[in-house]
Amino acid sequence: MDKYFAATLVVALAFGPEASGDCVLSDEQLSSMKDVEDSLASQRRRTEAWKTSWGGLLMGAAVYQAYEATRPEDERGNASEASLWVGAVRSLIASASFAITPSAADIDRSPYTCEGFKQSQKSLARGIRLQKKGKSLGKHLTVVGYNAVFAIYLGAVHGEWKEAGVGMLIGVAVGELQILTQPNGLKRIGDRGKLALSPWLSRESQGLMLVGSF
Repeated sequence: MDKYFAATLVVALAFGPEASGDCVLSDEQLSSMKDVEDSLASQRRRTEAWKTSWGGLLMGAAVYQAYEATRPEDERGNASEASLWVGAVRSLIASASFAITPSAADIDRSPYTCEGFKQSQKSLARGIRLQKKGKSLGKHLTVVGYNAVFAIYLGAVHGEWKEAGVGMLIGVAVGELQILTQPNGLKRIGDRGKLALSPWLSRESQGLMLVGSF
């Protein structure tokens, strides 16, 4: 994310019978489009690495806890069978959630036309929204609520409130670490937005377009 980014936020002020004809992108707009798409591709690689790493770690934790739960009581240390199974299920579900987490940077290379230019900006805007959502207050509350459900089950059903409390603290800490390490480069680009006017030229119309530089 070391480059200069420019994103166009549509709209505008077109004059003529039609504003939807083919237009000519300026050199600045072409450069902006390429930079935005390179940015999205970079963020997608980072997001996939983040998802794979955490999904793999959680799957490994689930397998280990399930294995420990099947061992004889005198060989598995202080952890109870119930707490180990609850931990294994919690880790397994969390691992699976990474497989269905959408990437904030999904994009196909668009043709270098005005329509492709607008599509790249929509992809950028979508990516920014998803990255902001991934670090929102709601996400933090979800982490707490998710781990609280398992803690309440372990305490209420098996009477192991101490283990439940410890497990919840560990689970929340891991969840917060996941949020902290989630890529958010697109969000930082959006936070640096500026607006300007740029000419819009087409075969059948002309006018001005509102441009946002990031």
